[in-house]
Amino acid sequence: MRLSQDEILFLEKYQDLLDLTSSLTKYNCLRISSILRQLLLDKMPFIDRVNRKWRFKIKYKIYDPPYIHEYLEDPNIIMFSRPNGLCPDEDSDSNYIYEISLKKFLSIKINKLENQFVTIKDVIKYSANVLGGVHRRDPKLNNEDELSLHKLEYFFNINEIPVIMYQLHSLSKITLDALKPLYDHLKRIYDYKF
Repeated sequence: MRLSQDEILFLEKYQDLLDLTSSLTKYNCLRISSILRQLLLDKMPFIDRVNRKWRFKIKYKIYDPPYIHEYLEDPNIIMFSRPNGLCPDEDSDSNYIYEISLKKFLSIKINKLENQFVTIKDVIKYSANVLGGVHRRDPKLNNEDELSLHKLEYFFNINEIPVIMYQLHSLSKITLDALKPLYDHLKRIYDYKF
């Protein structure tokens, strides 16, 4: 049995994502945004093309405690961000760890600035299409999501790294975990070597 071109690209993209996630730098996170956009967001997400043959049930494991939604919905809180991007860790309460579809995953609100909410999909698109993961340009003045993310990029940093870079890093970990069964399956049946 031979790997299809899509399967080879998937294995390589997965490995790239794994390598990029090993170090939290702004440049690595921009490259992560490019791969996440290709895998999850394009008109025909790459992961759907690869998985069409295998039909793995791909689920994204997130940590989503209820108090986060209270912060997001509180009108007195004008700025809120989830730097870890929902990534569960060993200290996460298992009662609030959920496995969800790609559609739900991409629609989760992870930033708030004034009354503007920003989703996972928005963070990936902005980083890939505005910050330089794929394309580099100024944010559009008539696009509220882009303007909110632009403000977050400049005004909300941790150790001089914009919070959305931390989010991309965490979203990469969640995606790697979700795609690992398919990756392992393809690597095993084809005995693929890097």
